[in-house]
Amino acid sequence: MADTLAWPVRVVDGAFVMVEVGSEEEARQNVAVLAATRQGERIPAPGYGIPDPTGIREFDTAELTSAAARFVPGVPVRVVEDRADDTGTLTITVDVNP
Repeated sequence: MADTLAWPVRVVDGAFVMVEVGSEEEARQNVAVLAATRQGERIPAPGYGIPDPTGIREFDTAELTSAAARFVPGVPVRVVEDRADDTGTLTITVDVNP
């Protein structure tokens, strides 16, 4: 199967790091990019992303699963855990199985 650039883009030993298209790692990276992108940030695809990727107002896990269904088709995404620690840092664990 073909390879694509890994995200984040990085170089190791003088070569770009690649991931296999259709692999679980590619699916994880695609969902991570989606979750980190604010809707409207990508001009050619203004609906891509989620309304509040920083979780300043409140991170809505339903928005993430809905966006993943639209923009990462064929990859079931399930939020496993959604919790905040004592400092208010929110950790969201997502199960991605292509």
